[in-house]
Amino acid sequence: MHKAAQMRVVSVYGPDDVRVGMEDYPKITGDDVLVRLRACGICGTDVHYIKDGASQLQREVGSMPIGHEASGEVIEVGNAVRGVSAGDRVIINPMATVAVIGNGGPEGALSDFLLVRDAAKTKTLLPIPEDLSYADAALAEPLAVSLRAVNRALPQPGECAVVFGAGPIGLGIVLWLKRKGIGNVISVDFSPERLELAKAMGADHVTDAKVGDEELKRQIIAQHGEANVFGTQVAATDMYFDAAGAPPVLRSTLSLARTHSRFVIVAMHCQPFPVDVGTFMSKEIMMTGSVGYQEELSEALTTLPQIKDQARSMVTDRFSFEDVLAGLRRAAEESSGKVIIEFPSNTDA
Repeated sequence: MHKAAQMRVVSVYGPDDVRVGMEDYPKITGDDVLVRLRACGICGTDVHYIKDGASQLQREVGSMPIGHEASGEVIEVGNAVRGVSAGDRVIINPMATVAVIGNGGPEGALSDFLLVRDAAKTKTLLPIPEDLSYADAALAEPLAVSLRAVNRALPQPGECAVVFGAGPIGLGIVLWLKRKGIGNVISVDFSPERLELAKAMGADHVTDAKVGDEELKRQIIAQHGEANVFGTQVAATDMYFDAAGAPPVLRSTLSLARTHSRFVIVAMHCQPFPVDVGTFMSKEIMMTGSVGYQEELSEALTTLPQIKDQARSMVTDRFSFEDVLAGLRRAAEESSGKVIIEFPSNTDA
């Protein structure tokens, strides 16, 4: 049984103001489960929350705990909870939790311990396969986000795709596209380091986003072939993915896209921007959003033992929880891939 009265919690207090504070050790009810954290990935949304001060999601007390890509060990189980036992190795599905862990609720997974509320009523905890480490298992959550985006595009074997953004979600999209038999995948990003990661994920071609629209068009057509829309030369690409969150991506896609191509937006956009509705309509482009996951989290977790070596390639940095603030700073750098925070196995603090 844990003995400490308090635990460390990472919270956002305002724009560029993130701190490690101390909070009381959680007390569970009969419906709850308490998890000792072992690993937690840093998500792009965590970086956004820090940059923007989590202004739309702050709690009344003035701070918001962050972290949701988590794995850990169950240490306490409420008497109403079935199918979960102390000692179980689990990942947490934050989207299934009533408190929306790390996204505006009272708990975040960048903490020593995590209270999973109402675990008796939700499918929040998924068992980690025996041959996966805690750090590997923490990759299931971002990989599930990527898989959801791929599924939203309705990919067919032999098709081709362009993925804008080679951060962790874009890298995961490349991985899943190749697993689903997509013939040629192009990754576009500003960072040469991230483009190298995209190659490791299976990208057939990588392009520096700094080349500009005309050169980007030339390279994509060279890879995917040419199509014609009302006398205008465009790329024959089947699918486009926005994992970058930059307004120019939509402009580029509308210009490049052929008739009946598909466009999935999975990146976080903080501000509205204009859309060329005429081009969107005339090309009959199918555009959709993708957020989180549904059944994809379970699929990503059960697939991880088969792809763990490749999935690890997206991890550029590992930090101890003692250095979590340095890890958060690293995750905000354009050259970073996935950053994993690891918790000492014998922590009692």
